[in-house]
Amino acid sequence: MQQQKSIIYLDKEPFTPELLKKLQEGNYAIDFTEETYNNIQKNREVFEEFTKKTDKHWSGVNSGLGFFSDVWVDNKDVEEMQYNIIKSHSAGVGEPLKPEQVRILFVTRIKNLSMGYSGLSLPTFKSYVKAFNLDILPLIPSQGTVGASGDLAPLAHLALGLIGEGQIYDTQTNQFRESKAILAQKGYSPLKLKQKEGLSLINGNEFIAAISAEALIKAENIAKHADLIFSVTFEALNGVQNAFHPKCHEIRNHAGQKETAERIRSLIQENGKPSELNQELKKKLNRVQDGYSIRCVPQVHGITHDTLKFIRKLVTNELNAITDNPMIFTEKDGEQYKGGTLIRAGNFHGEYGAKSMDFLAIAIHELSNISERRIERLVNPSLSKLPAFLTKTPGKSCGFMMAHVTAVSLVSENKSLCHPASVDSIPTNANKEDHVSMGGYAARKALQVINNVQHVLAIELLLACQALSFHEIGKPHPKIQKIHEIVREYVPYVEEDKPLAPFMESIMNLINSGKLLEVAQFEEKHEY
Repeated sequence: MQQQKSIIYLDKEPFTPELLKKLQEGNYAIDFTEETYNNIQKNREVFEEFTKKTDKHWSGVNSGLGFFSDVWVDNKDVEEMQYNIIKSHSAGVGEPLKPEQVRILFVTRIKNLSMGYSGLSLPTFKSYVKAFNLDILPLIPSQGTVGASGDLAPLAHLALGLIGEGQIYDTQTNQFRESKAILAQKGYSPLKLKQKEGLSLINGNEFIAAISAEALIKAENIAKHADLIFSVTFEALNGVQNAFHPKCHEIRNHAGQKETAERIRSLIQENGKPSELNQELKKKLNRVQDGYSIRCVPQVHGITHDTLKFIRKLVTNELNAITDNPMIFTEKDGEQYKGGTLIRAGNFHGEYGAKSMDFLAIAIHELSNISERRIERLVNPSLSKLPAFLTKTPGKSCGFMMAHVTAVSLVSENKSLCHPASVDSIPTNANKEDHVSMGGYAARKALQVINNVQHVLAIELLLACQALSFHEIGKPHPKIQKIHEIVREYVPYVEEDKPLAPFMESIMNLINSGKLLEVAQFEEKHEY
């Protein structure tokens, strides 16, 4: 017997990227309070009353969409039009979204509809909630949205499965099957759509918003790890401490820079003093100052942290934004409803999401750009004063030669991926929709940039721990020592050449686990 899921009331707690992460595995059910359900019902009543009286064209309500917005649709055909909207807009291509991504897209759309500006009927809204709770996950192709008018294709594919067409992911076999078979298996009746509901279900920016939330959570995690991983490299390369003196960062006064320097000091200094290893190596190597990839880390990592804080505000706002069109505004006189109105506008335009993901890609990429330069320092004996490519048997062994090459490849790839998607716009719909955001692509490629950055930083950590193992005088900072020990639980010291790819993936898994951040115990002290 399947265990009953705990219920999360989406109108009782903040709708944040963290909540989406909690919901992405399908371990929770969702619900709303009666107040939300009542508001949705009243909003629908206002819409139905309005449409009885209006003699104007309302796109997707009593007339066609886009180029056809001035073409009347007969009352007898209005409901059929809703199904036609969903079918015709199910035009996405490419790899299907992962089940976790479908869930966060699904629940983000439900949250948007719950705010009661779309004119959705209460039965249809409740059917969406029921489908999410039954873990019904339609096949949603990842490509096809231009981010205005909303994410039409992805949201149409979501609705397509729920009207009994297309395909749905079978969570038991991990395969896609015909929708009707899955709906019958789950005991779910296909949607019965009313006027405007086809448009209400597909007109919004939830693809951009949901994927942006996923990207933000991953970017914040890897950005914190970047500070930690650099600190291991710093110890391994006997970095010069002066560059992290608080006075230097106070007088530039950027919150991210100050926070990065504080984090690094917490891992390379104890009671204001360098580690025993750093002091002993200083006597031996007598470094005066470091290259920029070490000396300027607070400045480079700092702007990434500042940018992510800014992006968090944009993403969180988009998750809670109304992005439908037209919007139905219900008016109240005290506690009594007294009608309302429909307003046509442009909240469906995804420029905020597009720009935020372009900013994120640029900001997070720089962590890999500077990390690759530190990897070069770790494997280059003239810079590290360590064995070339961190092997004790040069010639016979190649050591970590190719690990650096892989990092270079990923950094180069990111430089292309960081070209902003949102600087492009191609008019669609016979020039009716003559400026679009390209936010869907901005969000998708941001995820790829993050994945590449994480691999580069995993390579740096792998090499930094190998380098630490060569030092036989003095101990590193206790937290660095603990980090080194945890890494060794995942990958061994490399005595002779071995396939490196499994080691890199193990470090990736370690970074995703959060274990290293538990050791670091970073604090966020600054307001942004």
